[in-house]
Amino acid sequence: DESTLGLYRYLKSAVHASDRDYLCLLELDHTHCHWPGLLEFQAEVVGKSDETPGVSAVDSLTEMDGNLWNNWQKASFYLSGRAQSIQKIHKKLLEKGVAPNQIQIHPYWASGKKGL
Repeated sequence: DESTLGLYRYLKSAVHASDRDYLCLLELDHTHCHWPGLLEFQAEVVGKSDETPGVSAVDSLTEMDGNLWNNWQKASFYLSGRAQSIQKIHKKLLEKGVAPNQIQIHPYWASGKKGL
């Protein structure tokens, strides 16, 4: 979500410096969907929902071509932002065969919680 934009801008730079590729999937409020372009990185943007956090991102992962999953067998996955969204996305990645040690999790916030 919006709380992760700076992190993913930095990660893009680090990935390109090591001559690799990335795919970024962001869950953003529709009024913020232009922010990745302003911060000079590409991202697939899905809608953010307070009622069902993470569902749009999981739907997007579910719809991705099977060949992409084959190419990502050695990829690293960084999940950050809203804890409820991370939980759903983490579960989907594991279902898709991503090894737990390939997934880095950094929750920035959770509804009703302080101090994450």
